[in-house]
Parts: sequence; C-alpha cells; structure tokens
Amino acid sequence: MKNPKISILLPTFNGESTIVETIESLLSQTCSNFELLICDDASTDRTLELINEISDSRISIFQNDKNRGLADTLNNLIQQSDPKSKYIAMAEHDDYYYPNRLELQQYFLDNNPEYGMVSGIADHWDGDKITIKFPGLLVEGRNYPQGIDMFKLNYLEQLKVVNTCMMFRKSVHHEKQLKWSIKYPGVSVDWDYILKFSLVSNIGGLHQTLVRMDRRPERKSITRDKKLRFSISRMLIRDFYKKFPNIISKIDFQYAMATQGYIEAKNKRHIFRLYHTLSMIIMDPNSQRRKKAINNLINIIKKKLRNSFYQYRRQIFKSLAWHLSYKRLRPLLKIKDINTLIATTDSFVGYGYYDRIMMHQKTSEIKQLAEIIKRNNPKTIVEIGTKKGGTLFLWSRVTSARKIISIDLPGGEFGGGYHPQKKKLYKHFVIDKPTRMHLIQRDSHQEETFNLLREYLDGNKIDFLFIDGDHTYNGVKKDFEMYSTLVNKNGIIAFHDIVPHFRSSCQVDKFWEEIKGQFKNKEIIDEPNQTSMGIGLLFV
Repeated sequence: MKNPKISILLPTFNGESTIVETIESLLSQTCSNFELLICDDASTDRTLELINEISDSRISIFQNDKNRGLADTLNNLIQQSDPKSKYIAMAEHDDYYYPNRLELQQYFLDNNPEYGMVSGIADHWDGDKITIKFPGLLVEGRNYPQGIDMFKLNYLEQLKVVNTCMMFRKSVHHEKQLKWSIKYPGVSVDWDYILKFSLVSNIGGLHQTLVRMDRRPERKSITRDKKLRFSISRMLIRDFYKKFPNIISKIDFQYAMATQGYIEAKNKRHIFRLYHTLSMIIMDPNSQRRKKAINNLINIIKKKLRNSFYQYRRQIFKSLAWHLSYKRLRPLLKIKDINTLIATTDSFVGYGYYDRIMMHQKTSEIKQLAEIIKRNNPKTIVEIGTKKGGTLFLWSRVTSARKIISIDLPGGEFGGGYHPQKKKLYKHFVIDKPTRMHLIQRDSHQEETFNLLREYLDGNKIDFLFIDGDHTYNGVKKDFEMYSTLVNKNGIIAFHDIVPHFRSSCQVDKFWEEIKGQFKNKEIIDEPNQTSMGIGLLFV
C-alpha cells in the first residue's frame, strides 16, 4: 500500500494454529490506511505457508534465514516500514484484534500530540471464556500517570501497558534512538522498551478492550518457560536499578524484587506468598499500593483458613460415612446361609463413597452358582468385573478362600468404575477370615494387569475364574485367552450373560457358543426366553 499512515509489525514463530485468525482480524479493521509487515522467524511448522496463502496488497512478507529472536526481528521490521508512515502498531501472532482497535488508537494520537504511545485493555481468553481483563487500572476507569511516575509504575509492578496492542509515534522511536534490546528475550523485550519509552514520552491508556490474548493452557511460548522468564525479569530489574540510580531508590528496587518474588510465589505454598506480601507491605513507598497489599494479605489468610475448614469438614464427613457404613456392613459378615446372603446383599446402603453393594444377577442363577462354588470351596478366586461388589461379597462369604482377586476398570461402560475409596469397604468383606483380598483397578486386557495378577498369585493357580467384565465378543475372548492359562486343573471358569442379549454390544453368547463344546460345561439359565443374564460354567 502506498503512503500508509500506520505500519503494523507482526513477528511470528511457529504460529500455524493462530496466525490466520490474527491476520484476518488485522485486515478486518475499520481503519484501512495501514501496511502489515509480517516476518517469519524461521518457523519449523506451516506458518509461512499459511501466510503466503493470504492475498492482500497491504501485506509485506519477510523471512529470517535463521531464528533471530523477537528483538532483532522487530528492529528489522521497523526499518522495513514505509518511511512516510506515522504510527507503529504492535501485534502478536496468537492474539485476536477487535475491529476498532486501530481506529481508536489513531484517533487518540491524532488528537493528543503530547502522547507518544497509547495502549488499551486486553481480554485474557482461556479457549472457552474471558477469564480476566488487564490492566486493572484501565479497567477501573483510571488513567496512567505520566513521566517518572509512569516509569516507576511499570518498574515496580511490571508491565502495566498491554504490549501486544500498543501504538506509538515512529518519530519518537527514531528521534530518541529507541530499540528493542536483544539482551532480554520473551516478554521482557516489551517491558524493557516500554520502560525506556516512558522516560522520553507520555503514554496514554484507552478504557476500551482492543485485543483478545490467547491464554489457553496448551499454548507454548517463551513466556510459559517460567524459570527462564523469572530469571530474565530479575536481570532487568537489577539492570535498570544500576542504570537509573537517580530515579530508582534502593527501597524501590527492593520493592520491585519483592513484587517479582510474589509473582514467582503465586503458585507455591502459602508461606512463600505470605513472606513476599509482607515484604511488599514493609517496603512499599506508595500508601495506595500498601493498602492493596494488606488487602491481598488478608485474602491469603482468609483463603488458607477457608480451605483448612473445608478440608477438616470433608475429613469429618468422610470418617463419619465410613463408620456408619461399616456399622451397617458388620451384621452381613455373620451371615452364612446363601439365601439370606443374596436377599440381604442388595439391601445394603452405605454413605458417601461406600454407598451400595449390588449383585446385578438373577437371584435363582446366582444362587445355583453360589452353591456350586461353596461345594468346591476354591482356595484362589479371580473375578473380572467388580462393579458394585455384590459377587465379590458373595465369594468372600461362601468360601474359605486364601486369596480373592478382583479386577475392574477405573470407569467406563463395562466397569464398575467405583471410587478408589470404596476399596476400603470391599477389603472388609473378609475382615474375620485369614483371606487375602487384592483389588486391581486396571484394564484386564493390559499386559501390566496380567503381570500384576501373577505377582498376587505368587505361583498359585486359579481355582475359580469369574469373567464378567468387557461383554463384547473380542473383550470376553481376550479375558478368557489371557487368564484361562492361569486356571488350575479341575478349576472352574464362569461367564456371566451367556444368553443372547437385548443390547447388541453384549456378545458373550457368541463366544460362549464357540468355547463351551471344548469343555465339560453347565448352563444356568432361569427362563428359556430371557433376553439377558444367564451363567455358563466350564469345568477345566
């Protein structure tokens, strides 16, 4: 474009996921008198390819022969800008610019010649919603201070100007011989530039939102490398203190370092946040900020007390739920009669994590199976599919098994998906016996699960294997093929749901028809025309 009034600088590196949206938001501005200078800093993805696919006369594309970093790229871009352009607008490849951004900023600079730079408010977007608006000073409707006060604001509290949507006069940049420093990579490039700019010109702030900044958790940039970012920030604070001792007092420097410490401690333990907050209160030369820091400290203490209270309350409820649930369970542990066991098991209702025990079986069918298992009295029992723990409870009552092992998915259609806390209830099924119980919350089809089971067996064979997990054809087949190899001679393998099921996803019947002829078998089916349930036994 000939004689543009605004030159937009857009450096980019590996921005293929967002670059198109960013460019389109810039090309759709209500103000059209601009040029867009894009420089790809040796991206290794499709960024450059996507940029080249966009056709617009206002775009000029450059490419670095190697990765030169943000500062060097920006310095080169401003040299490439049209000599007649009046303003420089900053942009980043992963941000979205609202349509009136350039128009509002140009109008401000045109009508306020005493200001050399203007920025505005930014939305922080997490991929789903706007989480915060920044900076709070502009959001609250206040204005930036000027001169030394503006410099100190940015030095002490770190970058109160939204760098990704700032616009400044090119004349100030050239006349004051400003540059982006290669010494400070990442976000500190802009921080350094704004600090230097605030010493030579006024900076204005619009009370309008100009940009939506991408703050999705998966976003990767140098600003996400916290260790590096913090190190660079500390370096910059020290450098400016040494360079401007007549402006930055010792207490200002200490406060700036305390602010940095607080930023670093935000995600750490409360004690670190408390320490740095107290440091900020003691050293802060500004009474308004001191008041804010005191309020911050009070909020930290309140949050800590609130969390402690909730944690204590949860612990009390959890403990109460367990005691009440176990109190209800104990009478069932004394029952030996199969009919009574089956009748009372489904009636158990606990509290919280320990809510129900359920069989999910036809009464007449599970009764017949229980009688067979009781007569055989297997010493090692393995079941695939714990679910609500009903059959697990039954095996623990009708046998004197030395080991009972139950495998269940952590969740999903074919698993009980019981909360890990429920293990505590299930393991008390055998509290009055020398029986060892092991609960494995894993996919039964995984090799790791098979190996873990073998460890629990400790060289023993399985006397009774109950397959009631994945009900698909391939699922039940794999369970059989994997675990039947561990079944003892004269052992029993039982399958649940062997009749043709009303749900097409349940295909145990198909595998049962294939396998039953290879062994002595028995079918336990309550009614000839039922559309679910049924138990098949193989006598190995």
